[in-house]
Amino acid sequence: MPMPRRPRPTPVRSLIVGALVAGLAVTSCSGGSSDDGASGPAATSTTAMTAGGDWDGEISALTYNVAGLPEALSGSNPEVNTAQIGPKLNAFDLVLLQETWKTPDPNPLAPTRVYHEILEKASTHSYQAAMPAQPLGTNADRPSALLADGLGFLSNFPLGEVTHVPWDGCFGGADTSDHGAADCLAFKGFAVTTITPADGVVIDVYNLHGEAGSSESDQPLQ
Repeated sequence: MPMPRRPRPTPVRSLIVGALVAGLAVTSCSGGSSDDGASGPAATSTTAMTAGGDWDGEISALTYNVAGLPEALSGSNPEVNTAQIGPKLNAFDLVLLQETWKTPDPNPLAPTRVYHEILEKASTHSYQAAMPAQPLGTNADRPSALLADGLGFLSNFPLGEVTHVPWDGCFGGADTSDHGAADCLAFKGFAVTTITPADGVVIDVYNLHGEAGSSESDQPLQ
């Protein structure tokens, strides 16, 4: 699907960091690389020219699928692991998170919860993007969606406005016997923002989460 048009100050250097369920893709002004692996953390560093200021021209970046579904659904013990993940994120200038959601307050599904607020509390980053509210089945565009896209940003550099764009379609409901990985229970898609590490240097950042299922019905949506 087409990307939204955004104003681009000059000079501009671009960084794209995206998690595709089980992988990392990074491109910068100096070239690109990719690495396939299991869900979890993947780190990269990129260097761009600076227009001045105290920035040394280097950014350490991490993309991490934290598997933050409710404990009964995640299979990754987020009740324990989220608190351990949080402090480790502070070693990076820019952190892009997938499968992280903030528990509604008040929470109509208590004691069922999600865990992003634990990561927020542990973060020492100067900038934290606001997380979308959970639709909990109230969005007419996708009544099956209980959760938002689960895409989060933590940054030591100023963050611009965050735009969340859902994929056009999805496959798979709560009954996973269709091998659809329950993708329609969330608003999967991509989120785009900017960071400004120095005066005159603006970096576009994209964070995404693709279709998780592997059935024939999932393939056209990848």
